[in-house]
Amino acid sequence: MTESEIKRIKADGAYKALCLALDNLNYTYDRTDNMGVIFGLRCDRCSLKFFVFIDEARQLVRLLAPLPFDINKEKIIDAALGIQYINHNLTAGNFDLNIDDGSIYFRVANSFRGDTCFTSGFFEKMIMLVASTVDYYVLNIAALNNGSITLEEFANHVS
Repeated sequence: MTESEIKRIKADGAYKALCLALDNLNYTYDRTDNMGVIFGLRCDRCSLKFFVFIDEARQLVRLLAPLPFDINKEKIIDAALGIQYINHNLTAGNFDLNIDDGSIYFRVANSFRGDTCFTSGFFEKMIMLVASTVDYYVLNIAALNNGSITLEEFANHVS
């Protein structure tokens, strides 16, 4: 079997495990053309849209969850500093801020190279990790964005 065939088999297995996890959680989702899924999830503090993609070539699963708002142009610098403060304290995943358009999302990726195999349970935990992380920080990011707290107050709240 060629390396390309092995990569395809592993990617297919990861994709099937992802869909099984979503089925087990009774989530409604849309499949994309490129081994991906899109679904929504209501957290305690916000609603999120999830984009999950299986990257066959790099043997990665990538999960992206955009926040339900963009950062105001006048708050980009404060938000960038605040996001870096949060990211420094995270052990898995990170927030990304596009300084050109103010979009912000949380992302996490995991490799399935070598002997690594993903189960539906793994994907369930990955989804919950992202949901709980975003839910924990979203109100403080929104408060910084709308000016109801300063960057210093933000740093105190997220520590």
